[in-house]
Amino acid sequence: MKRHRHPSTITNQPQCFLTFFVHLRQTIGIPQMARFIDLFAGMGGIRIPFDELGYQCVFSSEWDKAACDTYEANFGERPQGDITKIPAFLACIVQEIM
Repeated sequence: MKRHRHPSTITNQPQCFLTFFVHLRQTIGIPQMARFIDLFAGMGGIRIPFDELGYQCVFSSEWDKAACDTYEANFGERPQGDITKIPAFLACIVQEIM
């Protein structure tokens, strides 16, 4: 999968996050198929290590149009808009995760 990133944001951060979450999963026993929500998603940088660990993103939210365009190009799905304008999102997400 080709990742679209702004040149100023290219770092080794996804690898650092991946290493941290692998350690965290081993330490506290996070299930292999955990689900997560990606709030304030930006271009999706924090989602990359979760995807690489096999976790499932069940919801994403971002208000910036350019960031949403990049997120959609990276992951094939467009984040929901402004989290404060999504009615009853918390109840739906909590039910989905539980």
